[in-house]
Amino acid sequence: MRWILQKAVLGKATKYYNFIFKDVVSNITVYESQLGGFERVSLNVGKTKTVHFKLQKSDFEMLDIAMNWVVEPGKFEILIGASSEEIRLKGYFNIQ
Repeated sequence: MRWILQKAVLGKATKYYNFIFKDVVSNITVYESQLGGFERVSLNVGKTKTVHFKLQKSDFEMLDIAMNWVVEPGKFEILIGASSEEIRLKGYFNIQ
């Protein structure tokens, strides 16, 4: 997973960007959203930076009713932002 950040306002800024994902429809009761990772990013005005997050199978595993670790197929939403209240980018992907 990667995305590109660009700083448009004056001065240098440092922020933490969170990578949050959620299972859109789940047959198993899970948290509404999960933190997949975060990265501290410093940018000067007019500069860009590509941020990468590597997703593992274990990031999407959950316990089923028989207490087995499973990855449920379906649609997942990706949220990128400084916090869960300040989302700047959204996207979707499917696990089959």
